[in-house]
Amino acid sequence: MLAKAILAACFGPALAVACFGLKGLLDLERPMVSSALSLLLNALGGVLFSAMALVQLAVGSLPSSEKVSASRNGIWLGMDKAWDAYIGLGTICFAVAMLRHPCFGRVFAFSGLAIGVGLPVLNFCTFPMPPASAGLIDPGPAIGLWYLVVRIRMWRSLSWAMRRVPATVGNTPTLIKPANRTCEFQIRIGPTADKLDKTSRRNRIGGMGSLR
Repeated sequence: MLAKAILAACFGPALAVACFGLKGLLDLERPMVSSALSLLLNALGGVLFSAMALVQLAVGSLPSSEKVSASRNGIWLGMDKAWDAYIGLGTICFAVAMLRHPCFGRVFAFSGLAIGVGLPVLNFCTFPMPPASAGLIDPGPAIGLWYLVVRIRMWRSLSWAMRRVPATVGNTPTLIKPANRTCEFQIRIGPTADKLDKTSRRNRIGGMGSLR
């Protein structure tokens, strides 16, 4: 029981960390609002899943009558629907961000859109019972498999990410304070830093010559 409770409690934070890494990879190509929304929605979904699993474990460990068990069962059934809604919307947002990404493309985007839409639709059509109880297909395993393939694709895209990180960081403007306190701050941008330093030194020398 203790091991199950620890796994249930760790699922939410682990999902948030995984989605944070996926968002970082997607943002290397172009930061998008959809990737930020997907991180937020999936993190909230992870919180709901951990809460649902812990409630199930806690209720299952307590003796109860059949009537009380049915009412308690409705609590985690409702939390399960909330989890499906958040993870489905988060998957849709990730799929939108993957559409024009060189590491993912249309295959991941369209499959993610189909699974992300199907998960909440099927679950709310059979509310409050799971789709499998109504004889429908349960899209839960499909979305888990999709994220597993996405995770594998992320590992295979590390070389691409390592090539993108220096280019992104190298073009970031940084403020450099010169030795002369009376001078203003200079702006260094990537490879033009040496040229700016040489120009500033010539200007200071010329200014000192004119004062003489």
